[in-house]
Amino acid sequence: MDLIVEARAWIQGSLRDVEIGIEDGRIKAVKHDLPGSPRKRFRNQLLFPSGVDWHVHMRDPGAHVKEDFRTGTIAAAFGGIGTVFDMPNTNPVVDRPSRLAEKAETIASKACVNWGLWATVTPQSVQVEKLIRESNGLKLFLSHTTGVETTLSDAEIAAAVAKAQTARRWVLVHAESKPGERVAQSTRDHDLNRPADEEVAAIQRLGKLLEDPDGVHIAHATTKEALEAARTAGFNAAVTPHHLLLSHETVTDAFGKVNPPLRSEGQRRSLLESFVKGDILQLESDHAPHTIENKRERFHEAPSGLPGVETMLPLMLQLAKFGDVPLGHVIEAACERPAQLLGVDAGFLMPGRRADFFVVDPKTPTKIRGDRLASRAGWSPYDGRQALIPTHHYLAGEPIVEDGEFIGRVGRGERIEPMARPEQATPSFVHRKP
Repeated sequence: MDLIVEARAWIQGSLRDVEIGIEDGRIKAVKHDLPGSPRKRFRNQLLFPSGVDWHVHMRDPGAHVKEDFRTGTIAAAFGGIGTVFDMPNTNPVVDRPSRLAEKAETIASKACVNWGLWATVTPQSVQVEKLIRESNGLKLFLSHTTGVETTLSDAEIAAAVAKAQTARRWVLVHAESKPGERVAQSTRDHDLNRPADEEVAAIQRLGKLLEDPDGVHIAHATTKEALEAARTAGFNAAVTPHHLLLSHETVTDAFGKVNPPLRSEGQRRSLLESFVKGDILQLESDHAPHTIENKRERFHEAPSGLPGVETMLPLMLQLAKFGDVPLGHVIEAACERPAQLLGVDAGFLMPGRRADFFVVDPKTPTKIRGDRLASRAGWSPYDGRQALIPTHHYLAGEPIVEDGEFIGRVGRGERIEPMARPEQATPSFVHRKP
């Protein structure tokens, strides 16, 4: 074999002391004792499958001062994320096949982890069927947000979803109704402008609008009620760490401004309780960096969005370390489920799978410092929090992070080619058996 890794690893739902044999970038065997060399020993450390984050905004092309695909995917590598799927509200908006091809060509030479691309449909879109086939799926916005100023009519939404369903592609939906017009001065005001009940109403509206909920995903649900609305409609859904960990009571300035907004502390706790119980089986970072200068503007003028791809898994693993959330829920939600739903060859440590994995030392948490993160944003809403940041990260059996240093090759990330949604892909609201 090319490499044998010795570690306490996450295998079939539990941590086990194993040896993992790697050959040609794939896991060849997982056993207690494997002969051969070379070997890499991770004593007293934990090894997990690389995460799959299907909701990032790398700002490339069009906003390189905030992030580009090189810095954003290096941040992903440091965060234990081996595959990212980038959103289409870049500049230009990816709403036609030519722009999708141009974006892929622009970012391919910069990608440090594996990647895929979502497209969107706007009133100006052309060749929609081709756009859907050549992308990993669609992202639709029910209200305006960063980079998207015009939204679709109900008839246009239904038509776009039906075309994506025919092509068996996922449709991710930013479910918010038209925001209020008050001049917001704080995250609480921003919440009042884009309230939780309007998020629920948008999900319910979508449920009534569509004849078939198959393959529809509600992105960044912010409350237990939004999740219940998605469940009732038959949609898939995910939550972000910032809606699980932050509220408009704990972060009041524009560094906490995000769409959909941070909710109240009570709503945050209720959402986290749902995750702990196992009612939420998918995480996404919604990594959406802006510069410190952007965020220091007057609140109502500051853009919405938070960096998160580098901190999602480290923060959740730190919570799991102290028993605040079940470790299995974290790995399922950030690694296994998104890989399953997209048909990505990652997310599990088993023979035949790509050897994508990361390592953490549970005894040495790191205090997050925004100015030391790899993201070009240079800040984090989690400044000062403890996190289990990976010490090592491997893609296809090759190290990209070693002893906390990035050693990967820029441009080595592989594109996740567009494919039909797996037949076995089911909504994330499958409750575990007692």
